[in-house]
Order: sequence, then C-alpha cells, then structure tokens
Amino acid sequence: MSGSSAGRVALVAVLVATLPLVGAACGGPSDSTPDAAFKAFVAALQRARDDPNKAPQVVELLSAADRRELRRRADAAKRLGGEVRTPGEMLVLSRMEIDWTPKKVKVDKRQDRRAEVVATGPDNQRARIVMVRESDGWRVSLGLAAARAE
Repeated sequence: MSGSSAGRVALVAVLVATLPLVGAACGGPSDSTPDAAFKAFVAALQRARDDPNKAPQVVELLSAADRRELRRRADAAKRLGGEVRTPGEMLVLSRMEIDWTPKKVKVDKRQDRRAEVVATGPDNQRARIVMVRESDGWRVSLGLAAARAE
C-alpha cells in the first residue's frame, strides 16, 4: 500500500466492508497466518460494531505501533478536555464504509515479518492490507502513526 492518505482510507474502508465475508475461524490459531489474522480482525470489528464494549478485542489484533498510536490519541483527547476514550473507541469512531464487499482474501506478498493481504471485490476492486508478524502472531498494520506524520 502506498503512503497516501487515500490508500489508508481505502484500507480502513475495506476492513469495515469485509465484515460479511468472515465466517467460521480457519484451523489453527487465528493469528497463525496473515490471512487468518486479517479474518479474525474483521470478525472482531463486526462484534464491536454490534457491541461497542468489544472494541478492546479489535485493538488487540492491531500492530503494537497502531495500539500505541490509538492510546496516544485517546490520551490527547482527554488532555484537550474531551471525553475519556479508550483506544478501541478511537478506532471504532473512525470507521468508514465503502460500497463493495471483498469476495476473496489472499496473501499476496510475504516476507519474514511482513505480509500483504489482498482483498478483491465483485467488480475486481482491490485493496491491500499490511500485516506484521509480532512475537504473539500476525497483526493488522493500519499505519496510524505514519498517518499522523503526514
């Protein structure tokens, strides 16, 4: 995925739009492969959309860098006199929708600690989702800290 804002918007949008795609969990731990981790993340997003109290489960499936950035944003909102927010609320509050649902999710590129998952839509729309391997499994990398730097 490119470093552009439009690319990140498409990524977040595809994560939300993929919600209907997720069914039963694949065999093995949900974070054992990049595509399984992505599907677990999308399933967690669905649960959080239905029950905002489940947002912390979504945050736990993000990269450590994204979790730190969400915590920083929640702390900044509090310091500025806003409502006290959790990192999960900061993520769910920034949801976006798109008008296509991915029909296929596959690992396109995979290196030692980084992979790209490609979601393809019914009219060949495509979105790339960056996944990172951390000590406890594969995690979704939204690049939230990089977005702040732009």
